[in-house]
Formats: sequence, structure tokens, C-alpha cells
Amino acid sequence: MLEAEPDEREAWFDDTLEYMAGRYPDLSGSDIQVLRTIGLRYCAPVIPHGRARAAD
Repeated sequence: MLEAEPDEREAWFDDTLEYMAGRYPDLSGSDIQVLRTIGLRYCAPVIPHGRARAAD
């Protein structure tokens, strides 16, 4: 998932969160939105820093 294109990530998250909403009916719409935000943030590319960036 980490190397997937943004469109592929979005589709995967749509499917996953749809499953989670059905599997865990106590999750509210805002809970699902928070999970989406956290998940997409986790899969975002890392910001380069440190020694590797200094070499540029």
C-alpha cells in the first residue's frame, strides 16, 4: 500500500472503511472519517530530511 498510487490508496481505503463500517456498526461517520484521515496520513510519502537531504 505504501508504494501505491494515490488513486489506488483512495480506492483501497474506500473498500476497507466500507468493510469496517459494516463490521463495527458502533463506529459513527465521524469515527470512519478519522480512521480515513489517519490511514491516508500513515501511507503518505515520508518527508526527506537528515543526511540524505543534506547531500542534495
